[in-house]
Amino acid sequence: MRRPCILDVMRAVKTTAARYPSVAAWWYEPVRRFRLDGAPDGDGALDVFVEGPGSLDLESVARELSTQLGGATVRVRPYGGGLDEGRRCFRLLSRARETNTAPEQVGRLDSKGGIP
Repeated sequence: MRRPCILDVMRAVKTTAARYPSVAAWWYEPVRRFRLDGAPDGDGALDVFVEGPGSLDLESVARELSTQLGGATVRVRPYGGGLDEGRRCFRLLSRARETNTAPEQVGRLDSKGGIP
């Protein structure tokens, strides 16, 4: 079986995320293929992390992603921040959150580097 590439994972997350609106962000840790000594690293499972409510059924999310990825093994875990997990994760998808910043101010900085 062909190992899913990052674009496959992004597509699967986008499709699956539509059924889980309570998840604020979806993260992915790329699979490490080999250790420095050349031996295979890990079990080859794909790791996806989610920022969502504690009541989220992570096993169901993993099953849905696995189905979208042609049966690849997927582990879904709560995201605790890449640094405290010792991982290099990439955010694949985020939902807009309510902020106090007006839409026309998003992305703009004042002369001191702050939000105007």
